[in-house]
Amino acid sequence: MAPERLRELLEILGDADLDNIVLMAALDPSMVRDAMEKVRKDVGGVASPWSAFERVKANLLYNASRQRFGMPLVDLCAPLDMLQGVAL
Repeated sequence: MAPERLRELLEILGDADLDNIVLMAALDPSMVRDAMEKVRKDVGGVASPWSAFERVKANLLYNASRQRFGMPLVDLCAPLDMLQGVAL
């Protein structure tokens, strides 16, 4: 994931520097998913949502931080009605 994309996501979550990976792991999955929905990138002067690959990269980063601390993995790219209680 490009550093500027990660920074945009972290700014929406409220900590653009994120100097503690435990904070990333501790975030509620629905909060991260909501932030992913809000992130926009400039494509030819038009604000566009993240691509599927950018969303998957954010999902992998989030789950890597959760795995590091023994927390259950979640699929942030699954349809919203399937998000709760989905373990990977």
